[in-house]
Amino acid sequence: MLSLSSSLLGLMMLPLLTDTLSTSTLFAQLFVFGTTTFFIFVTPILSQILTRKYVSRMYYNYQEKKLTAILFNFFLFEYKLEFSLDDVYMPDMPGIFTTVKVKSNNRNLFVDLNQITDLTITEKILGYDREFDIKKYDKKNKE
Repeated sequence: MLSLSSSLLGLMMLPLLTDTLSTSTLFAQLFVFGTTTFFIFVTPILSQILTRKYVSRMYYNYQEKKLTAILFNFFLFEYKLEFSLDDVYMPDMPGIFTTVKVKSNNRNLFVDLNQITDLTITEKILGYDREFDIKKYDKKNKE
């Protein structure tokens, strides 16, 4: 919200900048307009790239055994991402802002696990209920 509102404020300030800089040199005008428009358009895109993985709420349907993650899109509208527990897996090396990966949608999600109140669901999401494969990490078997 902060990023979009600051970009909107920057767009509203452009006519004032144009009037103020009309007597300045061409280099000063290009520098100010270039810097201003760069931050007006790049800040929301950058914030969207960093935060589009964040799950604001997550629900589990016990009958269908499906998870529903609530995320926000670029214009701050909520949308739902539904997947089953079988689609969720922990990557060997999670990326930045990644807690779990969803196979069916090929999505990385950043989940605040403290918000999940049912410990058994947390164990299933993190894969603690699955058998651990030590051979995967054994250096002798790789050589």
